[in-house]
Amino acid sequence: MRPNDPIVQLVEDHRRFLARLREFQPQVREIARRGAPDSGAVAAVRSFADFLARDVDRLHGRKEEQGLFPTLESLLPAEGGPVGLLIQEHEELRGQQRAIGRAADRLESDPHAAEVVQSLSVSEGEVRHLLTDHISKEDTMLFPMAREILTERQLAEIAEVFAAIDRADG
Repeated sequence: MRPNDPIVQLVEDHRRFLARLREFQPQVREIARRGAPDSGAVAAVRSFADFLARDVDRLHGRKEEQGLFPTLESLLPAEGGPVGLLIQEHEELRGQQRAIGRAADRLESDPHAAEVVQSLSVSEGEVRHLLTDHISKEDTMLFPMAREILTERQLAEIAEVFAAIDRADG
């Protein structure tokens, strides 16, 4: 295994994402139980929405979509291939991230908005399901396949794309 191995980086991100998801779930349950969040709970919702936008989408998602996926698409059949499905799931996750961000905005202005608490619970459940399932597909199917078909040179090129994304994000 090479230093800065892009597959290892993605798997490590996945572990961190699942841990963060496990931390957020009881916070949402507590908000739903109480019916109205306090300022700390609203900050937790905002923090999670920001985490999804920055870490999951802007960094990790871009690394996959600009680094790993194009290389895999050049080697795998385009029609019915795994990459298209995974990109579609990225879009679904982006939609749920935006919904959680909107919930945070609304809760900041009206913490007693019951419909917002309900929609937050739904969005959290959707993110949990989508992200857990998506990570499972990548970790158990896509990444092992990538290990088999990508050359060391291709992995190094993908690692360079990842490094450029990290540098751009500063």
